[in-house]
Amino acid sequence: MCGGKSRKRALPCKEQDLLNVVLAFLELDGRIAWAKRMNTGAAVRHYQDKLGRSKRHFVRFGFKGLSDILGQTADGRLLALETKRAGETATPEQIAFVDTVNRFGGVGAIVYSLEAVQQRLAQANITRRVQCVPGVRLR
Repeated sequence: MCGGKSRKRALPCKEQDLLNVVLAFLELDGRIAWAKRMNTGAAVRHYQDKLGRSKRHFVRFGFKGLSDILGQTADGRLLALETKRAGETATPEQIAFVDTVNRFGGVGAIVYSLEAVQQRLAQANITRRVQCVPGVRLR
């Protein structure tokens, strides 16, 4: 439930909600070999060197524009999905990344709903399916 004790919304309230629904869907979709959440940002690690001096180490992970979800289709193409809440817009870097993925044969989209993901996968015409092997987890 979102927006109050008794009101329900048809769309997820937070981007994280949509992200979780999309990842759960992709996990079950035979056209997708694997899909994972990608994080971007930076962190500072504070530590002391051997001489006891206070130091900090700056670490950047991912890059500007990297999609929320990266994966691979069963026919070997890169999958890049940027999830957005209704009313939010993608950054120029996110748009450029998705455009690049699509230009070079991948399957990329900025999506605002699970239905948008389903439509993009249908447009991609992925004909191959992941073969399930008993006892082997592919994802």
